[in-house]
Amino acid sequence: MTVRLEKAQADLSRLEITRETVAQVLAELSAAEAAPEVGARDGLEPKETPAPHGNGVMAVPPWREGLIAQVLPDVYRDIVEIVADAPGPLQAKQIVPRIGLEATTAKIEGPGGS
Repeated sequence: MTVRLEKAQADLSRLEITRETVAQVLAELSAAEAAPEVGARDGLEPKETPAPHGNGVMAVPPWREGLIAQVLPDVYRDIVEIVADAPGPLQAKQIVPRIGLEATTAKIEGPGGS
């Protein structure tokens, strides 16, 4: 019984950390999208388009003030949208099928990867 309780507490702790991290990321994205120096022309297109994914190429630009979700690759924007629309915390295995991938370990641990 003690082992099950410890496992449940560890799971809860991970979920709380994940929820806080997602809330922080969404708050930063919202603030960046609301900022006047948004980094987009006409509010639709990013000024900088990230380079295509490949060895030694950055698919996701480093965070900076004024960064908007539109500069992210499509799959990352989809994930941000799914998490933002969720009524509560989500696990990766709940997100992966919603972005059109199989819920296999390889897809869950690396969506958008090679």
